[in-house]
Amino acid sequence: MKPIIVSIYMDNIDKKTIGLQKKVVLKRNPSNIPQLHLGTVMSHADTIDFVLRGGIDQYVDWDTIMFLDIDAIPLNKQTFEFFFKEAYAGGLIGNAQRSNHIVNGQHMFAAPSAFALSRKTYEKLGKPSAVPNSRGDVGEEITWALDNTDIPLTLLIPISYDRPVIRMSWETDKSPTWKLADGYPHYGVGTRFGLDIDDGESIPLIYHNFQIFHGDHQTYFQNVCEQELSKQE
Repeated sequence: MKPIIVSIYMDNIDKKTIGLQKKVVLKRNPSNIPQLHLGTVMSHADTIDFVLRGGIDQYVDWDTIMFLDIDAIPLNKQTFEFFFKEAYAGGLIGNAQRSNHIVNGQHMFAAPSAFALSRKTYEKLGKPSAVPNSRGDVGEEITWALDNTDIPLTLLIPISYDRPVIRMSWETDKSPTWKLADGYPHYGVGTRFGLDIDDGESIPLIYHNFQIFHGDHQTYFQNVCEQELSKQE
């Protein structure tokens, strides 16, 4: 297998954030899966398309990929093993998200904050674009493309969050959290995503800060990274 982790960032992300995220990834990457930090002037969605459609192939030989946002980190040494195991098996795995600003039947999808799939699976899906459209936000069309296929979808569910969200001026929903489909937990800034296990406990796998470009959120994320780096494991 030829796995790779790709973290996309724009010019509003400072070098300290990039460096700390890299250190947490290295700490919890026992298989030494290569990580590519990819600076871009394109949109997040266009950069995902660029990568998935061969844009880095002349530099990196990969067959299975995990996108990990620059403000997202693994929470234990099993995270990457689990993500790539699901992707190697032909599935799509990612943090659960819902586009609250779009009426699409409360559709839940594997968010590009942390999602993985193989090149073979992407090609089997017809190479769907990550660009937002009338029924989905960034990356959501890739999950929509699973409809009427036998490709399995694994969604990590919010376990906890640190702070309420900052609402955009155009949003009609001013509640302090984002919502998944009815019956699922809400999520906010600093959400820990993971798996439910039989005895009612949860296994956290991914921390995603969200809204890294707002207020003190970049400093907040840096502090979280430093806390995770200080843990004895």
